[in-house]
Amino acid sequence: MYKMQRKNWMWVGSLVLLVTTMASGDLSQAIRTALSGEFSKAQEQAAKLPAANTKAVAVRQWLSDHAKLTQSALAERQKEYDYCVERIGWAYLADKHTKVFEAKPYYKELRTLVRVDLADGFGDIGTSIGLEDAESKPATEIKTTSLKSIDESLASLTKITTLLAKETDDWAKEFQRELAVYHTQLLALKAAWTAVDTTTKRGRWLGARAVREPHEMLAEGLTDLEVLVAKKAWKVAMYYARQAKALMPKPDKIKLCLWYNTVMRDSETRGRVLIAKAEWIDALTCYNTLESLEPDSKDFKELARTVRRHVRVLQLFSAGSNPRSAAPADDDVPSNGDSGIEEEVDKDFWKEYVKGIDVAMVRRAIGQLSLRYVKPVDFRTLSQAALDGVRVLVKTPQVADTFPVLKDEKKLAKFLKELEREISDVTRKDRVDHTRMCMALNRVLDINAATLQLPVGVVVMEFTDGFLSKLDRFSSMVWPYDVVAFNKNMLGNFTGIGVQINKKSGEYLRVVTPLLGAPASKAGIKAGDLITKVGDVDTRTKTTEKLIKLISGPEGTKVSLEIKRPGIAKAFRVAVPRGAVKLRTVKGWQRRKDGQWDYMLDPKEKIGYIRLTQFTDTSYSNFRKALVELQQQGVQSLVLDLRDNPGGLLFQAVQIADEFLGAEQVIVSTRGRQKPRQAFHSARRGLYQTGDLVVLIDEGSASASEILSGAIKDLKRGMILGQRSYGKGSVQNVIPVQGEDAYLKLTTAYYYLPSGRLLHREVNEKDWGVPPDVQVELTPRQTRRWLSLRYRTDLLQEFDPALLKKDLQAQYQADIQLNTAVMMLRLMKLRRDATPRVAHAAAASKVQFFTE
Repeated sequence: MYKMQRKNWMWVGSLVLLVTTMASGDLSQAIRTALSGEFSKAQEQAAKLPAANTKAVAVRQWLSDHAKLTQSALAERQKEYDYCVERIGWAYLADKHTKVFEAKPYYKELRTLVRVDLADGFGDIGTSIGLEDAESKPATEIKTTSLKSIDESLASLTKITTLLAKETDDWAKEFQRELAVYHTQLLALKAAWTAVDTTTKRGRWLGARAVREPHEMLAEGLTDLEVLVAKKAWKVAMYYARQAKALMPKPDKIKLCLWYNTVMRDSETRGRVLIAKAEWIDALTCYNTLESLEPDSKDFKELARTVRRHVRVLQLFSAGSNPRSAAPADDDVPSNGDSGIEEEVDKDFWKEYVKGIDVAMVRRAIGQLSLRYVKPVDFRTLSQAALDGVRVLVKTPQVADTFPVLKDEKKLAKFLKELEREISDVTRKDRVDHTRMCMALNRVLDINAATLQLPVGVVVMEFTDGFLSKLDRFSSMVWPYDVVAFNKNMLGNFTGIGVQINKKSGEYLRVVTPLLGAPASKAGIKAGDLITKVGDVDTRTKTTEKLIKLISGPEGTKVSLEIKRPGIAKAFRVAVPRGAVKLRTVKGWQRRKDGQWDYMLDPKEKIGYIRLTQFTDTSYSNFRKALVELQQQGVQSLVLDLRDNPGGLLFQAVQIADEFLGAEQVIVSTRGRQKPRQAFHSARRGLYQTGDLVVLIDEGSASASEILSGAIKDLKRGMILGQRSYGKGSVQNVIPVQGEDAYLKLTTAYYYLPSGRLLHREVNEKDWGVPPDVQVELTPRQTRRWLSLRYRTDLLQEFDPALLKKDLQAQYQADIQLNTAVMMLRLMKLRRDATPRVAHAAAASKVQFFTE
């Protein structure tokens, strides 16, 4: 009897073991599927696991939560796409009615009400950041001013409604519908502001979160109204077409879309007309759009390149244009109103810019091409491009006001005749080398001396820019004027006040972000502030470049800034000391009260988080300190965030990679036509060789950040998650061409990953950069949302721990890439802990993401 019972129990025990093993195997399969990025399939597999299995329950919950986030993100992406398409339609509707609209007696008043009154009213409404940072008295003023501005905007809506009361055409009906939406949005924001308690820190904190979303919705509503009254609404349509393409759920179906065909047809037709009229900036909008919508078209690329050269000449040498102004193509995209103020034109800027440029430095630059450039150099093509650069200069009609000799038709005709003869000669020659290219330069200078007698520096610069634009995007001349700024960027530190700024023509200088710990931040300047005056200079009247020079100055001196803060009725003065600004490139999950970073994202599960913003000379040492701190806290898993990291110093990236890799593994290699292969190896036992690792990248991850993420991917040290990186895998050498007064920045080699794959994105290349193991995309709006939340949690401030926790949770939920990364780390840990080593070694995983 005893033996029978023992056999039965043994049988039952074997059955339990078998069921447990099968369940464990099924769980491992679900985890492997999820780690390969097949989340829906993994969810189906996890749903079949026993309910009593606690680990299976956890996996089901993680995948379920992730599915909800993903579905929400996809729905939002579709909504953003639909919104862009709708705005394209509105823009073409406005363009179609432009002449009729402009003939209406109320045209100017209506446009002023939208582009000035409503826009200024929106600008006077306080922001969540301003409210949160303010003490009780200024917070009360922000609330009062905001409610007053909202009431004034409601009054403006009433005036607009009255103006359009008798209009019944399609445009008027659409505009009236959007007015009704804006009215509703204003009332929602008014209700949020009315409920704000400004008397306590907690009340202001909660109020800031209550007004944030309706404020963002109101911004969208104002943009909708601005689209419908834009002067050049077709430009707005093209802007949103480029956005729509990036957001399109099924990109392979784009040619079936009505909006795509409409914009393509309009861009081609309008572009040709604008070129014929020499309206270069507007033409560039068309060809930027064509190039964006059809990136594989060589014809569109070449036309866009030619138009860009005309725009460049226009910006540098036209007496009626501001020099070196940024982003001319989208000037009519809805902005913060029409100030009616234009920036002062510096007619003599070009003289300052070409000062110090001479022929000798260009001859030396040409000589370096055959010696050092990464590819064989086609000097015939480069010579043609250089000569074409000079031709573009003299055939840009607007430049004649700066160089009146171009109005002399006989001299201009003679110059062009001789220039065309030189182009033909270069084209016909059996062999064109660097010597013949230097002869072409000499010949152009001789033709110029005999005819137009333009300043030599101008001709030399356009000749040089012409041939360098044919090489690649990253080869360029650093002319004497640019040397100081170039050296600052190379060093990663500078003297100033430490703010990131932007500006549109005729508008105030806007603070995007004050750098934490920099003089501006310490002086109380905040994101969203408008710098209305630098000293006594109205910032609306100066270019960004001029204003930067006014703000900059010797360390220890002060600059007086007049600040207009949204929600504060009166502008106020701040004296900001100029000081050394050192970029801190290693950041964590949140700030501690002592101002230092806390790198532990999840103390319970021991998940660390390190964010690298770029690679400067201190990045590695600070990264290692962060890693040591995490190890002291028992870190088991790590998120390395390289999103929007433009790169920097190669050796810093190599040293950081060394902390993750075993000894004597190739991290990256370089080679060029005239440069032998040079490999960079891991050299020591790193601090974090065995823990689970997920690296976040996106299209803003470039150069050194691609080298680091690429090595981790190729050597199967961790999972790469996010979006494909930028594809900047070229090495530039800075070659002096006249002592330290000018340099040639020349591409001399390419970076190759450990697998031998080229990082660099070539023209029309389908594979470039670092593709993620698991792709998780974000839309621009989604990115802006979590970046805004991150900015708040990054700040050092007095905080309520409970409210900060809510902010961090909101940031985490908004950042689906980070959310997915943490889920992956949890799955990796569970797989490692749950799967027997023998079974794990035999399991055929799609991708091996961690080292045991």
